[in-house]
Formats: sequence, C-alpha cells, structure tokens
Amino acid sequence: MWRSMLIESSSFKLFVVDEAHMVINWGESSGKSEPFREWFGRLGEIRSLIACPALVITATASRASRRKLRKKLTLVNFHEIVDSPDRENIKLFVEKIKVNEKISVTFSWLIDMVMDQGGECPRHIIFCPSIKLCADVYFAFKVSLNECINYIEMFHSCTTDQVKDEIREDMENKDGH
Repeated sequence: MWRSMLIESSSFKLFVVDEAHMVINWGESSGKSEPFREWFGRLGEIRSLIACPALVITATASRASRRKLRKKLTLVNFHEIVDSPDRENIKLFVEKIKVNEKISVTFSWLIDMVMDQGGECPRHIIFCPSIKLCADVYFAFKVSLNECINYIEMFHSCTTDQVKDEIREDMENKDGH
C-alpha cells in the first residue's frame, strides 16, 4: 500500500532527513539484536520510491558514516558540505570534577573572571550530564557570585521557553550573530 502510494504521488518536492546519523545508529541491527528503530533503516527504501531532491543533515557523522548514508539513501548526484566545528572564537576543554571537591573550587578561575570582568567576561558554556548537576553548578555560582548573579543562567530541557529565548537573544547580541 505504501509503495504504490509513494510511487504514484508526484507531490513530493523534498525528502529531508535530519539527524541522519541516526539512520545508521538506530536503523541497523547490532549483531544479534533487532534495530532500535527499524523504520530508520528503511528510509533508503522510501527514498528510492520518490523522485525529488534530498536534504540529509547531520552534525556528527564520521566520514565512514557519511559514506554509509550516501549508499543507504541512494545519494548519487549530491553536494556534501563538511564544516569543521573548530572556530577561532570557540575553545573546548573537559575538566572532570573531583568527587570530594567543591564545584566552586573547580570553577574558581571562572568565578573570579566573572567577578572581575562582569558583563565584559567572555562567554562560557558549561555542559553537564544531568539537570541535577546543572542545578548544582548554577547554585555554586550563585552562592559565589552574589551581586554578579545576573551574568549566569541555567539552560536545560526544563528551562522555560521564555528564559531560553532570553538566553539565545543575549548570546546573539553579545556575539553579533
């Protein structure tokens, strides 16, 4: 039924796959187990039934994964844009917080920088693996910064849309894009 519907329809203008790396991560079986999302693995079949341009988007696929995606989604006449996340204005580093060390001690360098520079302090984003740790880090900064607290904010899945919008707008205004 689906095949005939797709083949007979000429109304498709664009076939889009966002987070395309998941086609491979979730759509293929891993050894003995079934695929986590079987239909992800069948997107190539659907793609082969419709005649329209495709837009395949992923920010995390390796070169080998991109090769698999091209084959799986039958992308033959395509233009691939690969851009490095390595930017002059972005610096990444990982610092593991010791179990018995206070968060305020771990981030004392950043707390001092915010206290000294206030609104002129370069932007920093601290990624946390859980909302609880995010709240713990936020609270540690809040206690340490006192009057400079308006320079920090929490952003996670439970943050209200209004606060998220304010943070995004503030980041755009500060950085100019």
